[in-house]
Amino acid sequence: MNIEIVGHVCIDNNVTEHASYTAAGSPAMFMQEILGQFPDCDVTIVAPYGADFLPFTKDTTLYPHEPLAIATMVYENTIREGKRTQKCFHYETARPVDLDEQLIELIKAADVICLAPLAPNYSAAYIQKLLQYKKKEARVVLSPQGWYRQFDEANNVKVRDFVEAEAILPIVDVVIVSDQDHGDMAGIAAEWNSRYGCVVVMTEAEKGARVFDGGTQTEVSTSPVPPDQIISSVGAGDIFTAAFIYSFAQSHDSIRAAAFANQIARQCLFCTPDTITIVLPE
Repeated sequence: MNIEIVGHVCIDNNVTEHASYTAAGSPAMFMQEILGQFPDCDVTIVAPYGADFLPFTKDTTLYPHEPLAIATMVYENTIREGKRTQKCFHYETARPVDLDEQLIELIKAADVICLAPLAPNYSAAYIQKLLQYKKKEARVVLSPQGWYRQFDEANNVKVRDFVEAEAILPIVDVVIVSDQDHGDMAGIAAEWNSRYGCVVVMTEAEKGARVFDGGTQTEVSTSPVPPDQIISSVGAGDIFTAAFIYSFAQSHDSIRAAAFANQIARQCLFCTPDTITIVLPE
């Protein structure tokens, strides 16, 4: 399975429940780490990055093949008692990769295209043009958290509206969001499913996930992990997304894929992102 993840990469400076560390971050990096542990997955990340990201690129296929940005986007994440605060740096230079002939060929060959920005600088026009080159049967999965973010003068991450939704959602198959992305995310998810026909999956932390498919809402529960046993929850939603992509691409069953993704995401709470080793459910 050929998977292209289009968005951003970043360097994470993390202070979490029981650990502090610097590591490669972003939905793209978390997803490729998980997808790379599944059978028959060939993953390429399409994202801007600087030379400062090169130490984090082992076992990672990036396009462009050489760093073009002045510096890589940096996120500072602090998680205490389940609450996260964030700052973001160098987002101004993390511009979308030029849609050149090499990128077009990557998109043409993809079985799954995952759109996963960390900042709202991927325009609807860019996404529409990019997806013109995909093969008809290729699945498009959207992780829209970057479109829900903006940044103040002190680099704090603030909430914005996903104003690009009306132009982007009609051309995607699956949207995966968090219940923390918006104050009425469940209502918005139901509207998207009804209006655009895309499957919408809303993660709900220790509760699991809710799937909006065909006008029906289904709760897919998980076994919660006690807070004092969580090593790190950074990237849990992105890990869920990767596992969902893998299962859904094979089964085309959104409920089954959400249950599988719950299991994989739960495993990863017991380690830091740079030490994740998954065990496939039997």
